[in-house]
Order: sequence, then structure tokens, then C-alpha cells
Amino acid sequence: MALRLREATAAIERTTDGPSAGASLPALLTPLIGRDDAIAAGADLLPRSRLVTLTGPGGIGKTQLALAIGQTAADEFPDGVAFIELATVLEPELVLSTVAVSLGLRGVSSESIEQRLRTHLSQRRLLLILDNAEHLLDAAPDIAELLAASAQLRILVTSRSPLRLRGEHEFDVPPLAIPPVEHVLTTEELRHYPAIALFVRQARATEADFALTEHNAGTIAAICARLDGMPLAIELAASRIRVLSPDGILARLDQQLLLLTGGPRDQPPRLQTMRNAIAWSYDLLDAGQQELFRRLAVFSGGWTLAAAAAVCLPDEDVLDSMSSLIACSLVRRTADPAGHDRFVMLEPIRQFALEQLVASGEIDTVRSRHADVFLALAEQAAPHLDWRDQTPWMLRLDPEHDNFRTALSWLFDRHDIDRGLRFIGALSWFWNIRGFFLETRTRAQAFLSLAEASGRTVGRARALGALAHSLHFLGEYGLAQMFGEEALAINDETGDRAGRARILIPLI
Repeated sequence: MALRLREATAAIERTTDGPSAGASLPALLTPLIGRDDAIAAGADLLPRSRLVTLTGPGGIGKTQLALAIGQTAADEFPDGVAFIELATVLEPELVLSTVAVSLGLRGVSSESIEQRLRTHLSQRRLLLILDNAEHLLDAAPDIAELLAASAQLRILVTSRSPLRLRGEHEFDVPPLAIPPVEHVLTTEELRHYPAIALFVRQARATEADFALTEHNAGTIAAICARLDGMPLAIELAASRIRVLSPDGILARLDQQLLLLTGGPRDQPPRLQTMRNAIAWSYDLLDAGQQELFRRLAVFSGGWTLAAAAAVCLPDEDVLDSMSSLIACSLVRRTADPAGHDRFVMLEPIRQFALEQLVASGEIDTVRSRHADVFLALAEQAAPHLDWRDQTPWMLRLDPEHDNFRTALSWLFDRHDIDRGLRFIGALSWFWNIRGFFLETRTRAQAFLSLAEASGRTVGRARALGALAHSLHFLGEYGLAQMFGEEALAINDETGDRAGRARILIPLI
């Protein structure tokens, strides 16, 4: 049982008599990057909150942040700061005895070791850092008893889930800041983003002459964005610099979990690969939570609660399971531009979920439901996009653009012509309003090339109309006229008056 402690010089004595003296925490081997505000905020919380829990997914840096907060706040705790690793403790009933033994206490015949621990802590101003508690949540009442036994005790916990105790202050550890994708920044500006600074530091640890340059800065920024600013993922990716250029690393990020391996040997196995870090959390879920988690992998760019229910668990309420995934730091709640609730997975976590979905054998069923849900949304919105309620509908569609693209790509790969053509027709106004004329043309031509022998259907006519619109806006008026006239001819045959009205615009 690997237990690390704030080196207990007569630190915390082996009797319940006499004061404890403090000593240094396990040293951070490298300074934390981009965590100054979090360290200050955590240290500021401890005098005010007796129980603080640092939450976040595996690989986000909770342990390192806890050590840094402990070092910063050490002067506030004359009886010391004790760091206790719980990852290898398998039973919640062993938590208190593990703490006691780590503090140098031993049981005696007339008093249990747990009772002696409470007595020992009752008059001490001590900070306990309990690291990796997510698999021991049933020990939460015991931790509450420790706090009740000592008014001066403070406990800082790292866990992928909160303990859910009264008075607990949950501190969600965010990913490192990454550059905004909508802006082109200079190399000097990029250098100051924590995610990029971490990549460069780790790359230099592997190749001493590595440098951030105008040639590679944009690629490194793209790598950090694809990894969603997760520190462990960035460090594992940067360590590949010995055999891969930044371009080579970026090219392999579609299979992140194969790339993100080979972590330091002095790290526990769960932190030596990104897959292991996520699997540790996945294995703590019950069967229903695992089912929802893996099915959520089909979403791109996030989802709403209603979409999750329709795609993942059509006959069930997903609220409780979604809440559990958020509590386990596998899903994050955010908001769309209109302020509505939206949910996302960090990309390394989503790729792990996708692996589980493929292994379950249900990926095609879930992807088909995903395509149906977003096709229905596009078709519901289409009649509103050229009228006065355009703005609210555009606000609703904008966050789903990546989901539309993912659904269309899957339909194309499956040669699902009917749904693909309907999708193209329904999205054409959305794309045109947002200026995605090239995307309209490319996707419409792709599906129409599959559909040449599929008959003269309403779906084909509407896709031809979408193609005609995009060509018109791109200045290719002759081709727009040709495809528009073909669409009109099919409209006349099928009696699609609404489709005919839309197609007339590029022909006028």
C-alpha cells in the first residue's frame, strides 16, 4: 500500500500526547503551468471551508494541484500537512485506519485505531490531503466524523466525484487554457497559453533543442485544442516528439488513445496512458451509466439533454444517469450562445467512449438514431429560416453544426441516399445564411453522385436545389441554372410546391 505523507518528522507523533511538528510535502518535480489562480483560490478556500474536494477527470492534474495548494497553505497549519494516497486502498472501511497509520498512530487494546485517530486530531490544526478518493465514496461519513471531532482540522480531497457531504466545497479543476480557434495569433501570443507552454516544456524534456517556432506553433496549438487542454494528454503527446514531428502527432490524433501512452514509470499505471486514466473512472460506473456514457460518444460538439434521451435512451429518463456522469467528471455541463444547458465530453474521453461503443456492437444502431434526431431537427427548422423567426432557429442550429456534419458523413459512408438527400435539402438555407457555400456544394455533389440511379424523388430535387443555391452564390450561374432546372422538372413530377418555390431563387 503506497502511502505518501508530509514527511513526518516527529511530524505527527506515535502517541496522542504532545504537539505534532510539520515537515515538507512530497516535492513537485516540475512547477505547475497555468495553475496560479487555481492554487491561490484553493489556498484561500481552506480557512473558510473545512472540506474542499478537487474534482475533474483523470489526467486533469488534481494531485499536483493539491500538493501545490498544500505547500502554499502550509504556514496556516502548525501541526502539519499530511498527504495520503488512497488509490491502492480497496475498501472504504480501511480509509480511517489508513489515515491513522500514515500519521504514525497504532491501536491499543482499550481503544480502536479509529478512535485514537479522532482523539489525536481533536486538538490539532492539521491539513489532511486525501488523494484519489473516487472509489471510496462510501467512506464519506467517516470523513465527516473526523471533521466533527476536530474543529481545526481541514481536509483537501482529490476525487473524480464529490463526497456529497454537508459543508463540502467542490472545486472543479478545469483544463488548461487553449488558444481560441476563431483567431489567428502570433507565435509570441501562443507562447503564453498554458496548454502550449506545457507541450513545449514536455517536448524539451524529450528533445533538448525543441523550440516553438513560426513553422510549428499553429500545429502545436491545434494539437492542444484537439486534446481539449488536458494536461496528461498534452504531456503524453509531447513525449512523442522524439519520433514524430508536431505534424505527425496531429495527424494521429484521430486515434488518440493509441498515441497517448508511455507515461513516466514513477507514475501509477492509471496515469501512464490516457486510456488507463479514463478506464479507472469508467469501471466505477454501474451498467446503466456505462451504457449512456458510451452512447454519448456519437455526439460531436456536445448535446442537449433532450437529444441525449432521444439518441441514447429513447425509452428512459436520462437525467439521473447524466448527473452521475457529470459527478464522475466524465461529462461537463456548459451553455450554448442562447444560455441553454449543453453537455460535452473532453475529446480524449469521447474517444474512449467511442471505443466502448464499438466493442458493444451497437454503434450502427446508435448512429442511426443520431442521424434521425438531427435530420428531424433540420427539417423542422427549414421552413423557419427564410422568415421572421430565423434568428431563434439559427441560434438553435448553430451549436449542432458538428452533429449535422457527423450524421451526414455517417449516412454517406453507409450509402443512405434517402436520408442524406433530405438532410442536404433541409440544411441548405442554414448553410447559405452562414456562408458555407462550398460545404453545401461538396456534400450535395457527393450524395447526388450516389443517387444517380435512385429515381427522381423529392429528396433528389431538394438536394439539387441546395446545389443550385450554392453554385449561384459562388458565381457559377450556368451550373446553377442547369441543376435548378432539373430540380424544377422533378418538382413538377412530384407536386412539391414548397420545393419549387425555394428553387426559383437562383433561376430568377
